[in-house]
Amino acid sequence: MVKISVFRRTLPLPHFILPLLALISLALGRRLDSHSSAFAPLPSALAPPRPSSRPSLTERPAVLVRGNEKLSKRWRDVSDDLPDKEEEHSVAEGIELAKKFAKAKFTETVEIHLNLGIDPKRSDQTVRAQVTFPHSLGKTRRIAIITSPGKEELATATGADEVGGEEMIASIQEGQINFDILICSPDVMAKVGRIGKILGPKGLMPTAKMGTVTDDFDEAVQRFRRETYQYRADKTGVLHMGIGKVTSGAKELRENLAALLVSVKNNRPASASGKLFRKATLSTTMGPAIRLDPNEISAIAG
Repeated sequence: MVKISVFRRTLPLPHFILPLLALISLALGRRLDSHSSAFAPLPSALAPPRPSSRPSLTERPAVLVRGNEKLSKRWRDVSDDLPDKEEEHSVAEGIELAKKFAKAKFTETVEIHLNLGIDPKRSDQTVRAQVTFPHSLGKTRRIAIITSPGKEELATATGADEVGGEEMIASIQEGQINFDILICSPDVMAKVGRIGKILGPKGLMPTAKMGTVTDDFDEAVQRFRRETYQYRADKTGVLHMGIGKVTSGAKELRENLAALLVSVKNNRPASASGKLFRKATLSTTMGPAIRLDPNEISAIAG
């Protein structure tokens, strides 16, 4: 039984009243005010159908599916040639496939994704180091130096893109980060430590191990100009790294990959046991994932 409030008294309202009111409203070509406290909105079963802007099922374009994966428009024409996500390929085949399926309108980066046999939750099993590639990755990196006022002239002479002190630290605190590599002298590390929570998650915090805390600015700048890159495994134990562009030669990409694998093996945590390279996947920026043979990856690392 529906009830209605009249003069602060609750009176019973027969059930047939609401459908009757709805039919009257429909006949008059309008709906009852849904905000009225005395009347309920028009039942959905009696409401006139709303026009839909969505195409019908017969009008909608078909979506191609590979296994359980929906394919975007970019891959529909070559869906039959896409590599199986579970099939393992040699490095040579993987590079060839990655270059073949680079369909973006910009020059894509060729990336390697390595699932490492480490426990990322353990502090003694972090993988973070640097590698010098034999061939260019096709990137232009900005290098910044933070140092004390007496050393700024020396730092500027190295050709660094940005040199500063307290003012640069203040700008970083405000979120202004216009560099890819940060070098600082030991005498300002205490001040740089104040912005560690900003730099750390971005992989930009200077450390002595990475050679970015030094007074030899010239050596550090030249080293990073010579295709030296820092890398580290993420929170899931996966290392992501670009090894070149799709315009790079297959030989150059393979040699850059080999340099990275050797570096990762040389920086393997002592406490990590078992197989180091558990899974390897090659891809381009917008391309499909191509699994590589982990045994070949381990063999290349030596």
